[in-house]
Amino acid sequence: MLSYRPIKKSEKDYALKLARDEVNIELKRLNDYKTYLIYNAKERIGFVSFGFKPNKRIYIYILAFEKQAQRQGFGSMVIESVMRYGRKKDKCFRGLTIIINKKNKQAINAAKKYGFLVTRKRANYLDLTKSVPS
Repeated sequence: MLSYRPIKKSEKDYALKLARDEVNIELKRLNDYKTYLIYNAKERIGFVSFGFKPNKRIYIYILAFEKQAQRQGFGSMVIESVMRYGRKKDKCFRGLTIIINKKNKQAINAAKKYGFLVTRKRANYLDLTKSVPS
């Protein structure tokens, strides 16, 4: 079972490095979102950063895992946790959105596996959405 803890200022360098090393992006708006460290038992395995948008959806800014925690099903557990959070915080919650670089085939395949659908294609990115089941 996964557990989550809000990230502390002193731990932001960890998130920035993991994003750079594992997802190949520079986080510029991390402070704009709720960011939680992800633990499997007592082992820190990654982090997730997200926030509500005006359209009653949660935008997942980033979800990143350490190499040893990838491809073990943790992503789907985090997605389900974020969905539960959304339902709890807003009765009109509609689902999740995420934007993924087209080069990140692993993340795109994982998102589709978790039920995300491509809603918009851009030059370098795909917008994906997962709606709340009715």
